[in-house]
Amino acid sequence: MGHTIVEFPLVLSIAYGLGGLLDSPASRLLLGVAGGAFMLFFGYLTLTSSLKPNFDPKESNRMRGPLATGVALSLFNPFFIVWWLGVGSPLVAEALQGGQAGILAFYLTHVWLDYAWLTIVAAAGSLSRMDTKAYRVILAALALLVLYFGASMLAEVTLQALGAYG
Repeated sequence: MGHTIVEFPLVLSIAYGLGGLLDSPASRLLLGVAGGAFMLFFGYLTLTSSLKPNFDPKESNRMRGPLATGVALSLFNPFFIVWWLGVGSPLVAEALQGGQAGILAFYLTHVWLDYAWLTIVAAAGSLSRMDTKAYRVILAALALLVLYFGASMLAEVTLQALGAYG
């Protein structure tokens, strides 16, 4: 649900003309810095959690509820924003040809597909099917990957900013 709360206003914003604003160099810089910093922070939290000696995967999400987690992961995920600007914008533009009903039909279909996909992913990766050691290794590897992507994103936007303003 948290993902959906962030996604709906973004779709409406793209549909009704704010998509171009998000594509400006200043917006890309802001999104890149915020997204890169969030990925570094999230990667650090995930890595330190996976390395704790008393790690219990069932307790790893107890600090935040699923709604707040979904909002935060969507809102600060730069790939989510980039996907909507690059792939989603043309789809929204096509849906807009059907007016408000077209946007609504597009959005409801998109959300249904999100939930169907996430249900499949959750079933495939159920904690009850994986022992804690394997889960920790996978979690640590994914955390390192997120740290890499966060550092790469910050480096890229920094270099772009220096080139644009330097």
